[in-house]
Amino acid sequence: MSSTVSSHLVEVLEKHKINHVFELIGGMITIMVDELHRSDSIQVHSMHHEQGAAFAAEGLARVDGKFGVALATSGPGATNLITGIGSSFFDSVPMLFITGQVNSSEISNNPELRQSGFQEMDIVSMVKPITKYAVRLSNPDEFPFILENAIELATTGRKGPVLIDIPMDYQRSEIRQKIYIEKSPSKPVDVSKIDEFNDDLSSALAESIRPLIIAGGGISSATQTAQ
Repeated sequence: MSSTVSSHLVEVLEKHKINHVFELIGGMITIMVDELHRSDSIQVHSMHHEQGAAFAAEGLARVDGKFGVALATSGPGATNLITGIGSSFFDSVPMLFITGQVNSSEISNNPELRQSGFQEMDIVSMVKPITKYAVRLSNPDEFPFILENAIELATTGRKGPVLIDIPMDYQRSEIRQKIYIEKSPSKPVDVSKIDEFNDDLSSALAESIRPLIIAGGGISSATQTAQ
């Protein structure tokens, strides 16, 4: 039995034992939110502002060891997520952001036209500098691999946020055949100077009288190889 993009999203979140999703409802995500409400294991939290949804999901991800999930509608709904996206990027918090987009037939391909569909906005270009992966779905059959790739990037190596922008008509489209797409590799971090840093730290601690160490969130993910 084939599934839709929205139902597949729910199936994957259930598989990863994601029990809480945060959103602010808007016209371009109603299909996905409706599908989420059909889940017996996922609780959907409707916030007063998209930024609140982003930070609530991020806060949960910091304490429960899973990736956080936040949804927002197109246009200003999507841009209201950006502060939370930046926060999770700087603090290496695994996050899956899903934004709704106007119907695929309404997306403008004319660079001289600001927008075609109501609240159409290129959120992907805006958040690429502060995400590990950001993409707009252009074929429903690619969604399973895009989602798999996004979650893997968010939760491995140096963790961080990813974003998938999904046109509204694709949200209810059936996935007829899964089309494989090439995965985006994580960018490795240069760890060649770790030993040198450890030696300097040991020397500094040995010479200190009242040492103070301010440790960041990376301590909690120290078992992972930084990427």
